[in-house]
Amino acid sequence: MSEEAHLREDGPLYVRAARQLETLIHTTDLAPGDRLPSEAQLAERLGVSRSTIREALRELELAGQIDRSHGRATTVARPAPIITGLPALESLESLAARQGWRCGTENVRIEEMPLPEEFSVLLEVPTGHPATYLSRIKTRDWRPVARMETWLPATLLSASELQDRFENSITELLRSGNGARLDYAIAQVSATAADPSLSESLRVRPDSPLVVLSELFFQNPARPLCYSRNLFVPDSIQLEVLRRPS
Repeated sequence: MSEEAHLREDGPLYVRAARQLETLIHTTDLAPGDRLPSEAQLAERLGVSRSTIREALRELELAGQIDRSHGRATTVARPAPIITGLPALESLESLAARQGWRCGTENVRIEEMPLPEEFSVLLEVPTGHPATYLSRIKTRDWRPVARMETWLPATLLSASELQDRFENSITELLRSGNGARLDYAIAQVSATAADPSLSESLRVRPDSPLVVLSELFFQNPARPLCYSRNLFVPDSIQLEVLRRPS
């Protein structure tokens, strides 16, 4: 079966072609601002006509996926940043639902390990205490925007329990209760440079700046529950805080 015949089977040809182009954008190294191949190259790649490609590109332009202007190259759009207020304790999934984008979770790693000293002090447990470690890559419309890491005492939630219960958000999981109740978090914002591992997983250049949002979650009265370190691609997030005159 030809590519064009296959595309027709799944709905209007230009709509299916638009989906194929969207997948191409999000599964390659194309970054915001990068040029797409020419209409002729895209048409050849998908096995459709240039008029179909033009309609598909128009669909992506209306959806905010690409930027087009007469006489200039078609480029991957620069999405507006994820906007969140620092006083709000809200998951990316909840933000995505409100702001109209797709939030994904990839490369989830869950394991039990001795708690490192730097986190044992924060969580008020002995160094080497059994801990559950969780890391994952968060995506916006399939593009990586953050690497999130969480450490919590295994007595609160074991690795096997987390495997069974974790879906997308540690915030929502803690809110659902597991012998503990999430009441508030203390956050700190800093910056770091992407090491080779972060560079690869977040699709940024080595040593690129990253925004670091560190959070220590508590249950009243001041009982530490877990510690999270979230490393965001700078263009992907905008952290806001309301400040009043003293």
